[in-house]
Amino acid sequence: MSLNMAAQNTIYYPKDSAVVAINKIVSSIEFVHADPYFRYDSSYITHSIDSLIQTWDSSHVAAKDFVSSSMKIAALMSNGHTQVDWMSKGIYQELKSYKYLPVQLKVDKGVVYVLKSAQKRKQTEGKRVISINGIAINQLIANYTAYIGGEPHFKLEQAGLYCSIYGFLDETISPPYQLKLDDGKEIELKGVGVLGLNKLLQGQRSPKKAFTFEVIEGDIGLISYNSCTFIDEFSSFLEESFTEMKSKGIDKLIIDVRLNPGGDSRLNDTLLSYITKKPYRQMTGRMWKVSDQVKNAVNNYGIWDEFFPSTFLTEYSNTPSGQFIEQFDSVKTVPVERELFFDGKVCILQGPSTFSSANMLVDAVKTFDLATVIGEPSGELTNDYGEVVTFYIQQTQVYLTIASTYDIGASGNPEEHTVVLPDIYSDDAMKDGIKWLRNN
Repeated sequence: MSLNMAAQNTIYYPKDSAVVAINKIVSSIEFVHADPYFRYDSSYITHSIDSLIQTWDSSHVAAKDFVSSSMKIAALMSNGHTQVDWMSKGIYQELKSYKYLPVQLKVDKGVVYVLKSAQKRKQTEGKRVISINGIAINQLIANYTAYIGGEPHFKLEQAGLYCSIYGFLDETISPPYQLKLDDGKEIELKGVGVLGLNKLLQGQRSPKKAFTFEVIEGDIGLISYNSCTFIDEFSSFLEESFTEMKSKGIDKLIIDVRLNPGGDSRLNDTLLSYITKKPYRQMTGRMWKVSDQVKNAVNNYGIWDEFFPSTFLTEYSNTPSGQFIEQFDSVKTVPVERELFFDGKVCILQGPSTFSSANMLVDAVKTFDLATVIGEPSGELTNDYGEVVTFYIQQTQVYLTIASTYDIGASGNPEEHTVVLPDIYSDDAMKDGIKWLRNN
């Protein structure tokens, strides 16, 4: 139920419907998530919902306000996987007409820099930002992290990279944007539309391709592994890449997963078979939370048919909702033998955006000493919540993604609560990766 109550592009929902929807979001997380209150208890979540609802109008709620509010509530119950999607049908027209902040930001030890700019690049890129439109930049970043679940350094990274989107939702600043830099200069940026925004978010810190290969520095192979997706294409890509390295006599390799948000962990096994012969494991156990909601998705929409055997799907369907299916296996994976096996020096670059299945990769590499890990701490705990399922909240036209399992990482310790720490800490991982390959 929605009605267009303004001449502009704003869509409104009856407040009663919005309240039902936000409560449905929370109850769905309660039913599906393996531990919905692992970060905050239920009383805190209830108080947060009540506080947000009090900011709504007495009769109707703008779609944008609902999306903003529901994202913040989901973030309180999230490790980063559980979230409300900001790309809601209700705010589609507003997204198309808005003029976005045309920069990406980097937060480093409390200092905020312009990482990439769509306008006046020479005047802004690499410069420290003090404020935007008179609002302290650290305050804006703090506002934006409220939309994001997960570890603090992951939230800061995402807030900077997607500050344009969070700025649209937060409404604290609006175009034109006055950036005050630490040298005292003020730069005015007009803002960009959706096409400019898409261009800004592609490339640096937000790659367009799932994986690429190139030779850098004349003799170093670089695999930019940006997404654990397209398993068949990835297999062909690796065959071609390692063939090229062999033909050129390349014996130094960088695998960059700093921008990899995850996907299908099976791709990691294929990659590792080219660089190690050591047995390893990416995870040692999984606890599946059984729920009616996921059963419906499994039985009626076949969401797991491609990934799990029918025997497990039957077991899941027959297990009473609310119970857990526990799967623990300490058996290690033995890499497939490869004719193109790479026996040179290998380092892997990671950072705060290394997440989900990519986090499983670096966890295995670090735990079993398969290669040298360089960069910043990864974006996710090694024991974390995964296997996401997406639901549609009809009343307010938003998509909700919920993690349905608790996954035990490579070490096998279910009580461990740590991210993957690099062997060599670096805030310029590419530079230091090249240096390490040259000096070792």
